[in-house]
Amino acid sequence: MGFFLAAIHLGGISAFAQEHEEQNIQFHAEIHPASVPQNQTARLSVRLEWLGPADLYQVDEITHPSLTNLTVTGSGSSGRATIENRVQRTIKEYYFDLRPEAMGMAYVEPIKIRYLCYADSVESTLQTQRIELRATEPVFEKEGASTWLIAIGLLLFLAILTGVYLWYRRQQRLALAEMTDSEEERSSPYEKIYTELRERIDLSEPGQTAEKCEALAKSTREYLQICRDIGSAYMPTADLERELSLSEIDEKEANDLLLILKKCDEVKFAKMDMPISEFENLYTRFEGYLVAVHGTFLQN
Repeated sequence: MGFFLAAIHLGGISAFAQEHEEQNIQFHAEIHPASVPQNQTARLSVRLEWLGPADLYQVDEITHPSLTNLTVTGSGSSGRATIENRVQRTIKEYYFDLRPEAMGMAYVEPIKIRYLCYADSVESTLQTQRIELRATEPVFEKEGASTWLIAIGLLLFLAILTGVYLWYRRQQRLALAEMTDSEEERSSPYEKIYTELRERIDLSEPGQTAEKCEALAKSTREYLQICRDIGSAYMPTADLERELSLSEIDEKEANDLLLILKKCDEVKFAKMDMPISEFENLYTRFEGYLVAVHGTFLQN
Protein backbone atom coordinates (compact mmCIF):
# COMPACT_ATOMS: atom_id res chain seq x y z
CA MET A 1 0.00 0.00 0.00
CA GLY A 2 1.18 3.47 -0.69
CA PHE A 3 1.89 6.29 1.66
CA PHE A 4 1.36 10.02 1.77
CA LEU A 5 4.34 12.27 2.53
CA ALA A 6 3.86 15.72 4.02
CA ALA A 7 6.52 18.39 4.62
CA ILE A 8 7.33 22.03 3.73
CA HIS A 9 9.33 23.31 0.69
CA LEU A 10 10.74 26.81 0.48
CA GLY A 11 10.26 26.71 -3.28
CA GLY A 12 6.61 25.53 -3.21
CA ILE A 13 4.31 22.59 -2.38
CA SER A 14 4.21 19.51 -4.61
CA ALA A 15 1.19 17.20 -5.11
CA PHE A 16 2.59 14.68 -2.65
CA ALA A 17 4.70 16.61 -0.17
CA GLN A 18 5.92 19.81 1.32
CA GLU A 19 9.51 20.08 2.47
CA HIS A 20 11.04 22.91 4.47
CA GLU A 21 14.76 23.59 4.73
CA GLU A 22 15.93 26.72 6.47
CA GLN A 23 19.40 27.12 7.88
CA ASN A 24 20.05 23.35 7.47
CA ILE A 25 16.90 22.27 9.33
CA GLN A 26 14.30 19.98 7.72
CA PHE A 27 10.87 18.90 8.98
CA HIS A 28 8.56 16.43 7.29
CA ALA A 29 5.89 13.84 8.03
CA GLU A 30 4.35 10.82 6.30
CA ILE A 31 1.62 8.27 6.95
CA HIS A 32 1.73 4.65 5.88
CA PRO A 33 -0.34 3.08 4.54
CA ALA A 34 -2.56 5.78 2.99
CA SER A 35 -5.60 3.49 3.17
CA VAL A 36 -6.37 1.16 6.08
CA PRO A 37 -9.33 -0.94 7.36
CA GLN A 38 -11.23 0.76 10.17
CA ASN A 39 -10.17 -1.85 12.73
CA GLN A 40 -6.46 -1.61 11.88
CA THR A 41 -3.84 1.10 12.31
CA ALA A 42 -1.61 3.26 10.16
CA ARG A 43 1.63 4.85 11.31
CA LEU A 44 2.33 8.57 11.20
CA SER A 45 6.09 9.23 11.10
CA VAL A 46 7.47 12.71 11.81
CA ARG A 47 11.15 13.49 11.22
CA LEU A 48 13.17 16.56 12.19
CA GLU A 49 16.82 16.83 11.19
CA TRP A 50 19.59 19.38 10.79
CA LEU A 51 23.28 19.61 10.02
CA GLY A 52 25.17 20.19 13.23
CA PRO A 53 25.26 19.00 16.86
CA ALA A 54 22.17 18.37 18.97
CA ASP A 55 22.61 21.63 20.89
CA LEU A 56 22.55 23.78 17.73
CA TYR A 57 18.80 24.31 18.15
CA GLN A 58 16.29 24.22 20.98
CA VAL A 59 13.20 22.53 19.53
CA ASP A 60 9.73 22.13 21.01
CA GLU A 61 8.80 18.52 21.67
CA ILE A 62 6.13 17.17 19.33
CA THR A 63 3.03 16.08 21.25
CA HIS A 64 -0.05 14.29 19.92
CA PRO A 65 -1.13 15.92 16.64
CA SER A 66 -4.60 17.31 16.04
CA LEU A 67 -6.68 14.57 14.39
CA THR A 68 -9.98 14.21 12.55
CA ASN A 69 -11.69 10.78 12.66
CA LEU A 70 -8.55 9.24 14.17
CA THR A 71 -7.42 8.00 17.59
CA VAL A 72 -3.82 7.59 18.78
CA THR A 73 -3.22 4.02 19.95
CA GLY A 74 0.52 4.27 20.50
CA SER A 75 3.44 6.65 20.15
CA GLY A 76 7.19 6.87 20.57
CA SER A 77 10.27 8.89 19.73
CA SER A 78 13.98 8.49 19.17
CA GLY A 79 17.05 10.60 18.51
CA ARG A 80 20.34 9.86 16.85
CA ALA A 81 23.29 11.46 15.09
CA THR A 82 25.13 10.47 11.92
CA ILE A 83 28.28 11.71 10.24
CA GLU A 84 28.11 12.73 6.58
CA ASN A 85 31.21 14.07 4.86
CA ARG A 86 32.72 14.77 8.28
CA VAL A 87 29.65 16.83 9.26
CA GLN A 88 27.29 15.70 12.02
CA ARG A 89 23.60 15.35 11.20
CA THR A 90 21.17 15.33 14.14
CA ILE A 91 17.92 13.42 13.64
CA LYS A 92 14.80 13.32 15.83
CA GLU A 93 12.00 10.93 14.90
CA TYR A 94 8.49 10.58 16.29
CA TYR A 95 5.78 8.04 15.44
CA PHE A 96 2.08 7.77 16.19
CA ASP A 97 -0.07 4.69 15.55
CA LEU A 98 -3.50 5.88 14.41
CA ARG A 99 -6.79 3.96 14.26
CA PRO A 100 -9.80 5.33 12.30
CA GLU A 101 -12.93 6.01 14.36
CA ALA A 102 -15.29 5.49 11.42
CA MET A 103 -15.13 4.61 7.73
CA GLY A 104 -14.41 7.43 5.30
CA MET A 105 -11.75 10.11 5.17
CA ALA A 106 -9.57 10.88 8.17
CA TYR A 107 -7.02 13.66 8.56
CA VAL A 108 -3.88 14.61 10.43
CA GLU A 109 -3.99 18.37 10.77
CA PRO A 110 -0.81 20.41 10.12
CA ILE A 111 1.87 19.78 12.72
CA LYS A 112 3.64 22.93 13.85
CA ILE A 113 6.85 23.27 15.86
CA ARG A 114 8.92 26.19 17.05
CA TYR A 115 12.70 26.11 17.27
CA LEU A 116 15.32 28.49 18.58
CA CYS A 117 18.73 28.83 16.93
CA TYR A 118 21.25 29.26 19.74
CA ALA A 119 23.75 30.90 17.37
CA ASP A 120 21.63 34.00 16.68
CA SER A 121 18.76 33.59 19.20
CA VAL A 122 16.24 33.69 16.33
CA GLU A 123 13.01 31.74 16.85
CA SER A 124 11.31 30.21 13.79
CA THR A 125 8.36 27.96 13.01
CA LEU A 126 8.02 24.86 10.83
CA GLN A 127 4.74 23.29 9.75
CA THR A 128 3.71 20.22 7.77
CA GLN A 129 0.83 19.96 5.34
CA ARG A 130 -2.50 18.35 6.22
CA ILE A 131 -2.31 14.59 5.63
CA GLU A 132 -5.28 12.44 4.66
CA LEU A 133 -6.01 8.78 5.36
CA ARG A 134 -8.81 6.68 3.87
CA ALA A 135 -10.58 4.29 6.29
CA THR A 136 -12.14 1.29 4.52
CA GLU A 137 -14.43 -1.50 5.72
CA PRO A 138 -13.19 -3.40 8.79
CA VAL A 139 -11.40 -6.69 8.24
CA PHE A 140 -12.70 -9.34 10.61
CA GLU A 141 -10.05 -11.80 11.76
CA LYS A 142 -10.63 -15.17 13.38
CA GLU A 143 -9.07 -15.63 16.77
CA GLY A 144 -7.47 -19.03 17.09
CA ALA A 145 -4.73 -20.85 18.90
CA SER A 146 -2.10 -18.62 17.31
CA THR A 147 -3.64 -15.57 18.98
CA TRP A 148 -3.41 -17.21 22.40
CA LEU A 149 0.16 -18.28 21.74
CA ILE A 150 1.09 -14.74 20.82
CA ALA A 151 -0.58 -13.41 23.98
CA ILE A 152 1.19 -15.98 26.18
CA GLY A 153 4.50 -15.28 24.47
CA LEU A 154 4.04 -11.56 25.03
CA LEU A 155 3.31 -12.09 28.72
CA LEU A 156 6.40 -14.27 29.08
CA PHE A 157 8.49 -11.67 27.31
CA LEU A 158 7.20 -8.93 29.63
CA ALA A 159 7.91 -11.12 32.67
CA ILE A 160 11.48 -11.74 31.49
CA LEU A 161 11.94 -8.06 30.70
CA THR A 162 10.70 -7.11 34.16
CA GLY A 163 13.06 -9.62 35.76
CA VAL A 164 16.03 -8.29 33.81
CA TYR A 165 15.14 -4.73 34.77
CA LEU A 166 14.84 -5.60 38.47
CA TRP A 167 18.17 -7.45 38.33
CA TYR A 168 19.80 -4.49 36.62
CA ARG A 169 18.45 -2.06 39.22
CA ARG A 170 19.71 -4.34 42.02
CA GLN A 171 23.16 -4.44 40.42
CA GLN A 172 23.11 -0.66 40.23
CA ARG A 173 22.28 -0.37 43.92
CA LEU A 174 25.05 -2.83 44.82
CA ALA A 175 27.53 -0.92 42.70
CA LEU A 176 26.47 2.34 44.33
CA ALA A 177 26.90 0.81 47.79
CA GLU A 178 30.40 -0.39 46.90
CA MET A 179 31.25 3.05 45.58
CA THR A 180 30.07 4.61 48.84
CA ASP A 181 32.24 2.22 50.88
CA SER A 182 35.32 3.01 48.81
CA GLU A 183 36.63 6.53 49.46
CA GLU A 184 38.76 6.50 46.35
CA GLU A 185 35.93 5.44 44.05
CA ARG A 186 33.45 7.73 45.79
CA SER A 187 35.63 10.80 45.44
CA SER A 188 36.70 10.34 41.84
CA PRO A 189 33.86 11.95 39.85
CA TYR A 190 33.37 14.85 42.28
CA GLU A 191 37.09 15.52 42.50
CA LYS A 192 37.37 15.54 38.71
CA ILE A 193 34.50 18.02 38.33
CA TYR A 194 35.82 20.26 41.09
CA THR A 195 39.36 20.24 39.69
CA GLU A 196 38.11 21.14 36.20
CA LEU A 197 35.89 23.87 37.68
CA ARG A 198 38.92 25.49 39.37
CA GLU A 199 40.92 25.22 36.14
CA ARG A 200 38.17 26.80 34.06
CA ILE A 201 37.28 29.64 36.42
CA ASP A 202 39.67 31.96 38.28
CA LEU A 203 37.61 34.19 40.57
CA SER A 204 40.61 36.45 41.11
CA GLU A 205 40.51 37.56 37.47
CA PRO A 206 38.29 40.62 36.98
CA GLY A 207 35.50 40.73 34.37
CA GLN A 208 34.90 38.14 31.64
CA THR A 209 31.81 36.85 33.42
CA ALA A 210 30.33 35.70 30.10
CA GLU A 211 33.18 33.20 29.67
CA LYS A 212 32.97 32.23 33.33
CA CYS A 213 29.21 31.64 33.03
CA GLU A 214 29.79 29.32 30.08
CA ALA A 215 32.36 27.35 32.11
CA LEU A 216 30.08 27.22 35.17
CA ALA A 217 27.15 25.96 33.08
CA LYS A 218 29.37 23.27 31.57
CA SER A 219 30.52 22.05 35.00
CA THR A 220 26.92 22.09 36.28
CA ARG A 221 25.74 19.91 33.38
CA GLU A 222 28.66 17.51 33.95
CA TYR A 223 27.75 17.30 37.63
CA LEU A 224 24.13 16.44 36.79
CA GLN A 225 25.16 13.86 34.18
CA ILE A 226 28.02 12.15 36.04
CA CYS A 227 27.05 12.50 39.70
CA ARG A 228 23.26 12.57 39.48
CA ASP A 229 22.67 10.56 36.29
CA ILE A 230 20.44 13.33 34.92
CA GLY A 231 20.58 14.69 31.36
CA SER A 232 23.67 15.09 29.20
CA ALA A 233 26.34 17.66 28.50
CA TYR A 234 24.41 19.05 25.52
CA MET A 235 20.81 18.77 26.76
CA PRO A 236 18.93 22.11 26.59
CA THR A 237 18.01 23.68 29.92
CA ALA A 238 14.28 23.22 29.26
CA ASP A 239 14.77 19.47 28.81
CA LEU A 240 16.95 19.29 31.93
CA GLU A 241 14.20 21.01 33.89
CA ARG A 242 11.79 18.24 32.91
CA GLU A 243 14.36 15.57 33.84
CA LEU A 244 14.94 17.19 37.23
CA SER A 245 11.21 17.34 37.95
CA LEU A 246 11.03 13.57 37.46
CA SER A 247 14.15 12.79 39.49
CA GLU A 248 14.56 12.15 43.21
CA ILE A 249 17.06 14.97 43.68
CA ASP A 250 16.45 17.38 46.57
CA GLU A 251 14.06 20.17 45.50
CA LYS A 252 16.30 22.99 46.76
CA GLU A 253 19.33 21.56 44.97
CA ALA A 254 17.31 21.14 41.77
CA ASN A 255 16.08 24.74 41.96
CA ASP A 256 19.59 26.09 42.62
CA LEU A 257 21.12 24.14 39.72
CA LEU A 258 18.31 25.27 37.39
CA LEU A 259 18.86 28.87 38.49
CA ILE A 260 22.56 28.59 37.61
CA LEU A 261 21.80 27.17 34.15
CA LYS A 262 19.08 29.71 33.38
CA LYS A 263 21.19 32.68 34.49
CA CYS A 264 24.12 31.42 32.39
CA ASP A 265 21.78 30.97 29.41
CA GLU A 266 20.60 34.58 29.79
CA VAL A 267 24.17 35.81 29.69
CA LYS A 268 24.96 33.60 26.68
CA PHE A 269 21.97 34.64 24.59
CA ALA A 270 22.04 38.31 25.60
CA LYS A 271 25.81 38.39 24.90
CA MET A 272 26.45 40.52 27.95
CA ASP A 273 28.40 40.26 31.18
CA MET A 274 26.91 39.51 34.61
CA PRO A 275 27.82 41.51 37.73
CA ILE A 276 30.75 39.72 39.34
CA SER A 277 28.96 39.61 42.71
CA GLU A 278 26.01 37.77 41.15
CA PHE A 279 28.34 35.32 39.41
CA GLU A 280 30.26 34.63 42.62
CA ASN A 281 26.94 33.85 44.32
CA LEU A 282 26.08 31.27 41.62
CA TYR A 283 29.60 29.81 41.77
CA THR A 284 29.42 29.48 45.56
CA ARG A 285 26.06 27.68 45.38
CA PHE A 286 27.39 25.11 42.94
CA GLU A 287 30.65 24.64 44.84
CA GLY A 288 28.63 24.16 48.03
CA TYR A 289 26.88 21.09 46.64
CA LEU A 290 30.19 19.52 45.65
CA VAL A 291 31.50 20.09 49.17
CA ALA A 292 28.32 18.95 50.91
CA VAL A 293 27.89 15.77 48.89
CA HIS A 294 31.49 14.70 48.55
CA GLY A 295 33.32 15.60 51.72
CA THR A 296 36.14 17.65 53.09
CA PHE A 297 38.79 17.02 50.44
CA LEU A 298 37.32 19.87 48.36
CA GLN A 299 38.02 22.30 51.16
CA ASN A 300 41.69 21.37 51.46
